[in-house]
Amino acid sequence: MWKQTSQRGFTLIEIMVVITIIGILAAAAFANFNDARKQARDAQRIQELKMIAEAFELMLIDHGGTVDCGAGVKIEGGVDEINVGTGAATNCNDLDLIQDTISDYFQQTPHDPLGPGDDRYFYYFDYHGCGGGEPNKWLVYGGMELEGSSNRDQVCSATGSNNQGYYFEDGSSNATYPYVISIMEED
Repeated sequence: MWKQTSQRGFTLIEIMVVITIIGILAAAAFANFNDARKQARDAQRIQELKMIAEAFELMLIDHGGTVDCGAGVKIEGGVDEINVGTGAATNCNDLDLIQDTISDYFQQTPHDPLGPGDDRYFYYFDYHGCGGGEPNKWLVYGGMELEGSSNRDQVCSATGSNNQGYYFEDGSSNATYPYVISIMEED
């Protein structure tokens, strides 16, 4: 005689519930991993900005705190005299001095971890004021991917105009969050 055994398997609904739960957990893990990668790139940016600021501070000390460089220079795979806001060339008479400073202190020109050519993430050296009567300052700044990495409000206490000007935009009103290092202040 045949003995009937009871074999119980998983129903289609049970399998779909398990797959859905695994998908949700995988999505959450990927989001956390993506934020961790952004945090790591921001940490690298901050470290490089600090090294650039130290090199430029020594350059400014050697040259009496003055460098003749219109609206700043963009540091990315080289040193370009370009105004971040307009894209136009600045009147940087000391561009060679800035380029020499970069080559003296770095084996390669520092560039953002996302690589040269990204319009949102790069490093910039500028003589800039925060507005609100604050003095102009020599600044080195770069865009961060996470708002929590920005220190803009600690460097510029004034609200309004130029305090907002450190945001880099890619043409789609998609601003980055700046990390700003003040090098020297004039009285």
